[in-house]
Amino acid sequence: MEEPMPEKFYFALEPTMQESSAALMHTVRTTLTMAQDITSVVDEAERVADKTSKFCDSVETSAGHKRRTPRRVKEPNQYAVADALTKQIQHSVIWAQQLLDLVNIAESTEELAPGCSLRERQGGNQVAAS
Repeated sequence: MEEPMPEKFYFALEPTMQESSAALMHTVRTTLTMAQDITSVVDEAERVADKTSKFCDSVETSAGHKRRTPRRVKEPNQYAVADALTKQIQHSVIWAQQLLDLVNIAESTEELAPGCSLRERQGGNQVAAS
């Protein structure tokens, strides 16, 4: 059985691997910048929703109104989408740096011995091998 094609993928046909990796990194940076912009908007919306909820509660309390229907109880971190997006962006930045480091290793003329640590390659250049 054939695996389904992913909905999104990246392809760059450039004369050299260095130019291909540069095009990929440009795409990654652009995507992460857009994600940060979206996260800022979501964060602001979450803050407004929280303030609105608190304002409604204070109006109901000061007016002495009793709700006919119970208000949905706000669960902890109900508006935590921006925090989750921020964490995903941070993970993506680390992943992109690791990918770039691995591309540099692939382009390198330096020979790698089987089983060698990529973390110790080239005098301390840090590359995660996981």
